[in-house]
Amino acid sequence: ARSFRDPDPGVRLEAAMALGLLRDRRGIGPLLETLRDPGEKAEIRSGALLSLVRLESDITLGPLLDQMRDRKERTRLRAIELLQSALREEESVLLKREEIVQPLAEAFRDSSPAVRREVVKTMALMKAPLLVPPLLEALADPAERVRKEAVSALRELRDQRATEPLIGLLTNKDEIIRREAIQTLALLMDKRSVLPLLQIGMDKNEKEEIRLLVLSALRQVDSLQWARNTALLLEDPSPKIRCEAI
Repeated sequence: ARSFRDPDPGVRLEAAMALGLLRDRRGIGPLLETLRDPGEKAEIRSGALLSLVRLESDITLGPLLDQMRDRKERTRLRAIELLQSALREEESVLLKREEIVQPLAEAFRDSSPAVRREVVKTMALMKAPLLVPPLLEALADPAERVRKEAVSALRELRDQRATEPLIGLLTNKDEIIRREAIQTLALLMDKRSVLPLLQIGMDKNEKEEIRLLVLSALRQVDSLQWARNTALLLEDPSPKIRCEAI
C-alpha cells in the first residue's frame, strides 16, 4: 500500500494492479482512496477500479458514480475518462456493466457538451444494446461534436434501430456527419437504406467523393440492387463513377 505514494506513476500503477491479484481484502481501503482521487492519473485509477472488482468490493463503482455527478465539470470528466480507461482493459469483462448503463444515460443529460461527448464515447466502448436509444437521441444534440461522436458510436454498435435516423443524416449540412452516416449504414446492411443511398449515388449534382462513398456502401448493403443499376452509371459524366460501375 505504501507504493501508492511513490512519485513514479508506473510504480503506483503496478501497486494498484498487484493488490487485486493478491486477493487480500485489506487492499480495499488504499484502492478506494486512489479511486476517489480525481488528481490521480486515469490509468492508475482504472487499475484500482479493476482490482476492487477482483476483490469483490461492494462499493466498487460507488465512488466513481458519485464523481460522475459532481458539481465540478473537471471532476465529472475525469470520472468518465477513468471509466473509459477501465473499459479498454482486458479485465473490463469483470465490470458489472448493467450497473453503469443507467448512470451513463443520466450523464447524457449533463449541461456540458464536453461531458456529453465523453459519455457518448463511453457508450461506444460499452457496446450495450440498451444504450442505443440515448445514442439515437444524441444525434439531435445541440453540440455538433456530440452528434459526430454519436454517429461513430452507432457504427461501433451496429444496431439496425439506427437505420432510419442515419438515413435522415444523409442530407446533413455537415459533410463529416454525412460521411459517418454513409459508412455506418454500409455496416448495418439494412435494406431500408438502399433507396436513399441509390438516390444520392445517382445524383450527378452531388459531390463526386460523396457519390463514390455512397456507391461503395450500396454495394455492401445490397449487391443485387447495385448490379441492377451499374448500366446507368456507365453513362455517367464522371470517369471515377464509371470506373466504380465496372
